[in-house]
Amino acid sequence: MKKAFDIAILGGGAAGIMSALSAKEHHPKLSVCIIEKNSVIGRKILICGAGRCNLTNSNIDTNRYYGANKRFI
Repeated sequence: MKKAFDIAILGGGAAGIMSALSAKEHHPKLSVCIIEKNSVIGRKILICGAGRCNLTNSNIDTNRYYGANKRFI
């Protein structure tokens, strides 16, 4: 097993997986490692949305994430 990597990402959840993919996309020659405490990366994603968790969102618009009172958050 390789013991040295150019990029180490702590956590294999949705954010960690997307970070690793983005790192390889932008820097394909660098080696990337995801360090996860659980036995499988992405395991917690299965509990949200019955396995249909959306890792990416093509409709990134702040208006979609606020209710009627935008000052609430």
